[in-house]
Amino acid sequence: SQFISNISPTHSGGEIVRLYVGYRELKNLSKPLTVVLSEIFGDVVVPNIVALMFSIYNVLILRNHIFIIPAAASAYNIVAWSLIVLKKKFLRKAVLKILSKLNVHVEETPLPNGKDVLVKNLLLSILFSLVKFVLMGFSVFLAYISVSERISLLNSLVAYSLAMALGIVPLPAGIGGIEAGLSLIRPGVGVIMWRIISYYMATLLMFPFALTLIHRKIVI
Repeated sequence: SQFISNISPTHSGGEIVRLYVGYRELKNLSKPLTVVLSEIFGDVVVPNIVALMFSIYNVLILRNHIFIIPAAASAYNIVAWSLIVLKKKFLRKAVLKILSKLNVHVEETPLPNGKDVLVKNLLLSILFSLVKFVLMGFSVFLAYISVSERISLLNSLVAYSLAMALGIVPLPAGIGGIEAGLSLIRPGVGVIMWRIISYYMATLLMFPFALTLIHRKIVI
């Protein structure tokens, strides 16, 4: 699914593939839909809250109005995905419609309604997303220092959050938006290096596995 993500519009994609795989394993859509929504919600909220706060500070305090763009993008991401999680029944109907067009029969299993379960899933998702956020920020730091460009750990975290906010552009893996977000903090070769490692190399490494899975599906 990560390979599909990397070639899908915006920096996060391929969720329909993850839902399909989850359905094939569990024979129902409710659990995989809950898991995917929780993961996406955490991955969106954590970096975008950082991006929103930093952008508002730059616009209001430092009078750097270029940050109006990431502020608007991060606010949109937070609101949109929050509404999707709250109204996941509508998303489920959309997923069912897509799967039906792919000739995939999905049993009508109810979504878990317990608020305690939902809150627990979201809290765990946010916790793991915080860990992922720190690790990805550190990867930005390592990419910059690998080409002898200085950047602090704090700035690398902010740069990553801005990249995630602007990665909503409708291009594969958010190309253009990701680079713009990083460049707002520290433009240079480090931006190119991080994208080469985190996107191009990762996509090339996953390509043979994707071909293998497709081949197995055709054979079966």
